[in-house]
Amino acid sequence: MCVLQVFPWTLEEQGSVLGAFLWGYAFTQIPAGYLTTRFGAKLLFGMSIISSSVILLATPFIARQFGWIGVTVSRALAGLVQVCSFFELFHVRMDILEHLFIQLEYQPRPWMSI
Repeated sequence: MCVLQVFPWTLEEQGSVLGAFLWGYAFTQIPAGYLTTRFGAKLLFGMSIISSSVILLATPFIARQFGWIGVTVSRALAGLVQVCSFFELFHVRMDILEHLFIQLEYQPRPWMSI
């Protein structure tokens, strides 16, 4: 059975559902980094995985009850909480990455000299 037969959403509605995750993900980049340094990686990683799992498991129920608007909101919430898992994975190595980027930024590049 095709998804379009069950949920006859237009292309604009489908685009809103797909883009909602990225909007939620984009808005919480800086707050997630701050929360990771404040509360630690283990706690936030566990909470983000559990909460995003609950949201995604509820998606079929939300789609049937609330339509594409409910799914858009749930996908945005999933993006809000899943951004924390990205920062927790790299929290330990962030100082190494910052040091590497600083070295790469100030490294002389012979092809750029005139």
